[in-house]
Amino acid sequence: MINRYPSHEEVEHLNKLLGFKATGNEQDWAIQFADHSRISEFLEVYLNSMISPAQKIEIMELIIASFDDLLAYENDNNELWSMICAAMYKDIHLFKGTLDYWGCGQNRIEDELFHITKKIRLFEHAL
Repeated sequence: MINRYPSHEEVEHLNKLLGFKATGNEQDWAIQFADHSRISEFLEVYLNSMISPAQKIEIMELIIASFDDLLAYENDNNELWSMICAAMYKDIHLFKGTLDYWGCGQNRIEDELFHITKKIRLFEHAL
């Protein structure tokens, strides 16, 4: 069974890789550090760094939270979304919890969905 949550040391390593000034007390690391202007950089780290499965999950959560912000503040970016989907597909066994969370289950109430929920659901449907 894959440990879904990175250790303190693994998060510190991610903070160094990404240049985050973290205190170590972040409640929801991926959401707190989400930055739609850095999605390509986050994806580059995901794809090209020697990181554990738990760190991959954490960075993918960061990427998805950042893309959700992008959808809230700017136009969609289909090319970038395709790259994210390809990265998720490659390690799909890691992302059940991630897809469940951002896909919002069976919820159909528009005000209770993330901006990215429809894209996540389309990705899951294509699997």
